[in-house]
Amino acid sequence: MNSTSLVHRRWRRRAAVMVAAGALAAGSMLSPASAETYTHASGATVEAPATAVVNTTFTITGTKWTNIAGSAGSVIAVKFDAGAYHHKPGQEVKHPQTGATLASDIWDVFVAENDGSFTRTITLPTTANSEGKTPRPVGETYTVNMLSGSLGVQDQGR
Repeated sequence: MNSTSLVHRRWRRRAAVMVAAGALAAGSMLSPASAETYTHASGATVEAPATAVVNTTFTITGTKWTNIAGSAGSVIAVKFDAGAYHHKPGQEVKHPQTGATLASDIWDVFVAENDGSFTRTITLPTTANSEGKTPRPVGETYTVNMLSGSLGVQDQGR
């Protein structure tokens, strides 16, 4: 089975996801010890696993993603490779508060809890769910961009 190694560079609104060859036994779990944490200048954090299986999902967690006042969770948009991957027509995501259809390069969008914490499972780009750039083969890297500020009321930009 192919696996995706989530190797991360210094995080500034993004974490890199590296796709690497590997053999995982069927049903094997990824080690939580292989997770890495990235901290933004605002204090917001993101933790992502070191590996994930190609053509599936990976889960990220975060803390301190709040609006400017610190009274509500941020609306967080996720892009791969600065928006190089687009959802196929009809698969675009909707704003979680307004219901508006968002640009096709926004891969996922969600609202953090009022305390700024979140856990989110994200699907990697595949030929079935994306257009634009060809999904990365085993051994290559994605950059996962996490953005906040413009989608929420009085939200903090990151």
